[in-house]
Amino acid sequence: MTRLTDSQVEQIARRVVDVLGERARQAPAAATQLVERPDKLPAGIFTTIDEAVAAAQTAHLALMTQPLAKRQEMIAAIRSSMLQHAEDLARRACQETGLGRVEDKIIKNRLVATKTPGTEVLAPITWTGDHGLTL
Repeated sequence: MTRLTDSQVEQIARRVVDVLGERARQAPAAATQLVERPDKLPAGIFTTIDEAVAAAQTAHLALMTQPLAKRQEMIAAIRSSMLQHAEDLARRACQETGLGRVEDKIIKNRLVATKTPGTEVLAPITWTGDHGLTL
């Protein structure tokens, strides 16, 4: 394997920055365009970052008061919805970012929905043996 010199790495980095900068100038993101603020925004949509953060803090406090069974129910609903919409979400992610492959993102979405730990990692488990007790 050939080692690159510092100047070669710097030259490659400059080219990448130039290409990305050119793409940004050619196709500005839709999110940068100003839009009229509707009187009533859909749930989860905020006009400022501060509003979104405040709502997230309030939601987190409310979530922490919920019993574990309710959290399990919520996680199950999220997993079910994620599996139901895995293909559409993958397609949208590729369209929006221009990165990745839809097929790979579908696999990733299904993996996230089925393998991300939920409340089961909070269950108290103990093991006993000849050498003591482990919690």
